[in-house]
Amino acid sequence: MDEILIAKLLVLPGVKTSRDELSSLTSAIPWTPIWLLDLMEKYPLASCSFSIEDTDDMSGLGVEMQWLSADGIIDEATNAYPGIAAARHQYIPIGVCLVGTGDPYFIRAEAQPSMVYRIPHSAVREDELNIDGIECVAPSLLEFLEVALRTR
Repeated sequence: MDEILIAKLLVLPGVKTSRDELSSLTSAIPWTPIWLLDLMEKYPLASCSFSIEDTDDMSGLGVEMQWLSADGIIDEATNAYPGIAAARHQYIPIGVCLVGTGDPYFIRAEAQPSMVYRIPHSAVREDELNIDGIECVAPSLLEFLEVALRTR
């Protein structure tokens, strides 16, 4: 990660995730990658909003997302759809749409670097995730953050 991005991440208006919260997260979602836990502990991402113009979003829709807290991640992955269905495929929720759809955003636990995905509620049918309904937003979480923080 370059120094400019690190400097921007350090002053975000969100909240850093505590070790206790990270412990709860790994208990609930054991496949949460260490690099994501490190990112959430080092930088105040929780409750922070991120915007990406439609021209910079691979899906062409644009992004208005709020980063989830550890409790929010657990809740989406264990108590709500599409999170429950997505978790079966090693997707981890990281954010929620702020413009009305409430569609969550995810990374893949097994991928490093992980793309950032939007999984619409319509991508779940009869408790199963329709992989074709998943929308790729950014080629990596790092690129997502770089684009979202470009104007800050």
